[in-house]
Amino acid sequence: MPSIPHRGRWQAQGDDITKPKGGYSVKWEESSPPTKAAGMASLNELGGKCESRQRELRRNACTKARRFVERAPLTGYTATGASKSFYVDPADKKYKNARIDLDITAGAAFVS
Repeated sequence: MPSIPHRGRWQAQGDDITKPKGGYSVKWEESSPPTKAAGMASLNELGGKCESRQRELRRNACTKARRFVERAPLTGYTATGASKSFYVDPADKKYKNARIDLDITAGAAFVS
């Protein structure tokens, strides 16, 4: 079976998400790099999986994630093996680990 060259996922994580364990995620596996529009759509899909209070808490983190996608170079971001995290507010003691994570696990993502 041939490998899919462009893979990744968005995740909503944090202690405020108890079910499903590990948070929510939206993944992609594509033969060509997903576009910026596709990246925004999958981020919106992730928000739709969250409960309203979880979505509201992550509003600023989603804004940061959208800006990151918008700033992608023409060829997109390439897989690095590291996650990119967009925190709600690291100084907030109650929700210090509430965040949106982006993993580009293979290939590239968010091309123009």
